[in-house]
Amino acid sequence: MSSLLRIDLFRTVVLNFLLKQADLVPANKETMRRIVARCLYKDKKYWNEFSPEARDELEGVHARLSGSSLHSRLVQAVGTDAWDHESTDLTALAYELVGDPLLIQNELIWLSSGEGADVWMLGEALADVDVDGTLLNLLTKQHNFGSDLRLLLGYVSRLRSAKGDSWFDAWIETLLQSGLHEVAVETLWRCGGTDFLLRGLINAMEQHGAPENIEGLSFGRWYEAVSADLMFDFLSALKKVGKKSVLIALMDSYCKTVGGFPSGKWKGFALELVSDPDLIRSDRMDSFHWKQLASRLTSDHGDVIAEAIFAEQANRQRDVWFAEYSEAMDVLKEVANTKPVALWRSLVPHLSTPNGALSFTIGFPSGLLAKVPYDEIKAWVIDSPDARVAVLVKLIDLDFTDVDSIASLLMRDFGNSDNVRRSFFRHIYRAVFLGRPLRIGVPWLSAS
Repeated sequence: MSSLLRIDLFRTVVLNFLLKQADLVPANKETMRRIVARCLYKDKKYWNEFSPEARDELEGVHARLSGSSLHSRLVQAVGTDAWDHESTDLTALAYELVGDPLLIQNELIWLSSGEGADVWMLGEALADVDVDGTLLNLLTKQHNFGSDLRLLLGYVSRLRSAKGDSWFDAWIETLLQSGLHEVAVETLWRCGGTDFLLRGLINAMEQHGAPENIEGLSFGRWYEAVSADLMFDFLSALKKVGKKSVLIALMDSYCKTVGGFPSGKWKGFALELVSDPDLIRSDRMDSFHWKQLASRLTSDHGDVIAEAIFAEQANRQRDVWFAEYSEAMDVLKEVANTKPVALWRSLVPHLSTPNGALSFTIGFPSGLLAKVPYDEIKAWVIDSPDARVAVLVKLIDLDFTDVDSIASLLMRDFGNSDNVRRSFFRHIYRAVFLGRPLRIGVPWLSAS
């Protein structure tokens, strides 16, 4: 529609259509006004192509579509994002609302509905005018009218800047005493934390469980002003109430922000998280945070992490999960590069029973054993070459161009067995059929 308003030939027709729509369906009036307002704004900021006559015509229609009631003015001022329209000075509107709190109360349903994109800015404007905080009790009741608390929290954030954290904590205390734990959680996320607020939420979780909106704390850096010890206690409380998704996200984000683990207990706690079966099997953003956290620990605790991952790879009692198709594969590759022997020794128990090994190798990443000393592998294979080579060929790269590759060495040492040769042939054939990397040669013959 905006593109047609830019064309002189169609402009008047389109504007008449918008006016007709607003008359026939009053509920559409604000939508029609926004089309014209957006067009005027974009021309002023970007296009610069309207003649004075065209701009006058557009502004005249915009004035006819603009309501004069308080609700209409609120919708026009904060109903859309500031980036998409001319910014509005909210001071006069704020004085009007502060002068008669009943006006705000009558508008709280809309202001709490989520339709007001810039209600946070209105909250700040109210606080600038209402320096004594006389509207605080009224706005605190906003949660009764809708789920969007940005008006209240914009107001509280600006008053906090003026009055300090002691005032803020006193208000938080009233929230917690009133059982408004979800309001306190959103306040923490949008306004930033204090030790008092975080300690209050810990106590609330211990007594009442986690608030429903606790997952929102996965985002943002609300914890920057909170002490490390209290943050640790909060993370521990999240673990107790089983909120693993927000827990792994916060642990990863916090450690990135502070540049590592603040102390040894943090590292131990992180190791518990990355070894947790549910988090190992997680997907989407949880798996991303799990991988980031695990990567910080592989150099010191790669064996523990590998054991935990292998345990889930072996667990066929739960939902289907394969390490090869998860973030765990990249973590195992890191362990394979830094602690190949530890990885191998964690792997051996899962490969040593024929039935268990067959299931275990399905969906297991190949190529993880490249850096394992061959003597370690040979010492395990030698007890039962036919069965154990049949397992290993599923896990190693089939590279016969290098006399020192695991495949070449296994063929050299155990290739006199028909069963060993058959195992290699089957997997060479399978690799060709599936189009997987394969490097064929007979170096062991020339080497001999």
